This record gives sequence, C-alpha cells and structure tokens, in this order.
Amino acid sequence: EERQSARAFASGESEEVVANNTYDNWLPSFNLKVNLTPKLLMRFGASKALARPDLGLTRARFNMGPRVVNGEWIGFEVTGDGSGNPYLKPTRSTQFDGSLEYYFADVGSLTFAMFYKSLTDVLTNGVGDVPVTNNGETYDVHVVQPVNSKEKGTVQGFEVGYQQFYDMLPGFWSGFGVNANYTYTQSETQNLMGQWRPAPHIAEHKGNIGITYDNGTLSLNANLYVAGPRWRGARDIKTDTYARLDLSGGYVIFERWAVFGRLENALGTAIVEELGYKQPHMFGLVGLQ
Repeated sequence: EERQSARAFASGESEEVVANNTYDNWLPSFNLKVNLTPKLLMRFGASKALARPDLGLTRARFNMGPRVVNGEWIGFEVTGDGSGNPYLKPTRSTQFDGSLEYYFADVGSLTFAMFYKSLTDVLTNGVGDVPVTNNGETYDVHVVQPVNSKEKGTVQGFEVGYQQFYDMLPGFWSGFGVNANYTYTQSETQNLMGQWRPAPHIAEHKGNIGITYDNGTLSLNANLYVAGPRWRGARDIKTDTYARLDLSGGYVIFERWAVFGRLENALGTAIVEELGYKQPHMFGLVGLQ
C-alpha cells in the first residue's frame, strides 16, 4: 500500500503555487558635510536601507526525488539546489558612516572612511519538512530553502582611497593618473544551524586600482578589481577570489573624430551569481565617434 501511495504521489505532475508577500518600509537618511579647511572636509551619514532577495530565490518550485538514508527509502526530498521561498523578506540595515577627505590638488585626493551596519532578516538556509499533496497523496517533503534568519548581523570596516593626475611632471609623464582604493570588511551573521559566518556576498578584502594616460590625443585606461572569497547568499557556498581587468583606449584622428576600443573582463574571469557560476565572459568593442 505504501508503495502504491508513493507511485501515485511521484506521478511527475505539476501543481500551480500562488503566493502573496507584501511589506512596507520607511527608509530615512541623514547626511552632513563639514569643511574643516579649504582642502579637508568631513562627512557623516546615517540611514536605513534594504536589499531584496534575488528573484531566483523566491521561486516557489520543488524538484522532488526519493530520500534515501543508509540505503533505506524514508520519503521524498527536494533535489538539486533546493527550493525557493516566495515569502522571503528583504534584508534590512541601519547604517552609519563617516569619512575624512583631503584634496591636495585639482585632481588629487586622499580619503579615509569607516562604516557600520546592523542587519536584520539576513538570508540563510532553512531545513525542514513541508507537506505536499499530489494525485490525492500527501507526504512531508524534506526541503532545503532560503529563509530569513531571526538573528541580527553586523557589517563594519574601513576604506582608504587615493587618486591623482600627475600633470606636474614633465613631458610624456604628465599624462598619467592613478585611482586606487582598498576596503576591509568584517561581517557576522548566524545561520539556522547556529553557525556564525560572514554576511553573504561580502568579501573581507577587496580593492581596485586604475591607471590612466591621456595627452589630449591618445587616451588609455586599465582598471583591475580584486575581491576575496565570500559566501554566496542563502546557498551556503563559498566562492573563490575574483579578479576582473577592464581595458579601454581612444585616439583622436581628426578634430571631431576619434577611434576607440574597449575590452571588458580581459582575464575571462567567471562571474559568480546567487544560483551558480556563469561561463567566463569577455566583451570587446571597437568604434568611431
């Protein structure tokens, strides 16, 4: 009888699921700027913000298969990457940040900033049994799906930045410029297993450096972005270090015409998304403007 019930349940049919999820938010913000000297300024900000879950995580979809433990069939479970959750709420944050900015040239600055965020409804993995009825038979299906954690999380850190155009140098060297920044982030959230780990999608270390050359006729740009490993949202998977290199350039051939080219993701690095890895993507463009 149990075998007949299981066969009737696993008929391969699909059933439409309709879900409604609404939420209201009040997102105030306050920003203050103080000029301490003609070249040194201070900024302070306080605000509330939210980040909605990726659309793929809210799909009410169950791909089910038999659940076998120690060689014994004990029911059904969701297979693959698990199921979505249409009742996910946005992750909310109360955040504060402050910075000091020193402008020592027309195109030259040093900046230092600190930030702090208190997070609620952080996405994590939930494990449990959900009753599912199909073809007149009902089973408690074991599921792994994204849920909002009841524990609060924190994100805090600092950022340093430097940019300058070296037009004070002689001849050829006067066309160079540099733009660089580094961010250190310490974050902590708790999943339903009681494990504390960094918040999803946030790397502890990340940085960017761009080198520019422009003499009025020829312009060249190279920008390298590097981010350390990070947790991939509610899927409890850690990504690898990510590096992306973008190149671009242009040359004025007539007074109002120039040829230009752009190569994005020159390293062909695979882009990590919530639901998995994309194929390495490189994009190039050449034109006349």
